[in-house]
Amino acid sequence: MADQLVTRDNLRQALLINAARKPLAIGVGALVFFAGLALGTVWLFPLALVIYLGLAASTFFDGNEAERVGRLTYERSRSPSAERRALPSGLGPELTELLQRARVEERRILDAIAESELPFEEISVEVEALAGEMERIAARAQTVSAFLANHDAAELRVRLAHLLQTAQQGDPAAARARERAAGAIQDQLRVGEALESELERFRAEMEHLIASLGVVHGQLVRISVSYDPQLQEDVAREVRDLRTRVGALADGLRAATDEVGTKI
Repeated sequence: MADQLVTRDNLRQALLINAARKPLAIGVGALVFFAGLALGTVWLFPLALVIYLGLAASTFFDGNEAERVGRLTYERSRSPSAERRALPSGLGPELTELLQRARVEERRILDAIAESELPFEEISVEVEALAGEMERIAARAQTVSAFLANHDAAELRVRLAHLLQTAQQGDPAAARARERAAGAIQDQLRVGEALESELERFRAEMEHLIASLGVVHGQLVRISVSYDPQLQEDVAREVRDLRTRVGALADGLRAATDEVGTKI
């Protein structure tokens, strides 16, 4: 559905599919059905169907569930899959390698979902959105990296030391000029330190996110074997938490540049 207009029919279809695949409806209905098989009680078969349809209908008409499904449907329409997403232009080798590793984990997760044939719609949307956000923030990190590539802290310290040593030499006007120059260089050094710290945090968080996607892949394999509805909800919540971390990381990069008064 990526890059397609979301219509009422799309939303209605998404709600129907969500209701039909609801783990609670399937689980309870199946439990009653198999109980009928085990006990040889034929009248439990139609009861299982009634229970399944009732639970599915309650899901379909649930306002909170409709809001959640609508959000996921619109989000998926705006989120192209990994195959169609272009990496941000101008990335250096290090950031490109990080994003490519993230895409490998994303692809493994989506393949596991496709192979399981289980209703993992929410997880797949969350994972694709997370990967897209990781790629967007990498573009900002590349801007910081490019700034630091031309930031020679050692040379700046040498120049600063020279200015401080000669601060009181010459006439007062020259001394004041050297003092202003020294202050400007100190500001440059603080800028570099703040951005270097934020870039290092970005690298560490990206490693954590990639490793966490690997954990999600393993959990999906586990769910496909045990079919535990609660575990599925836990995984979706974990991926949402990872997206929150990405947002905090983006805010950190932005705050670092704003705090030092640098526009990058």
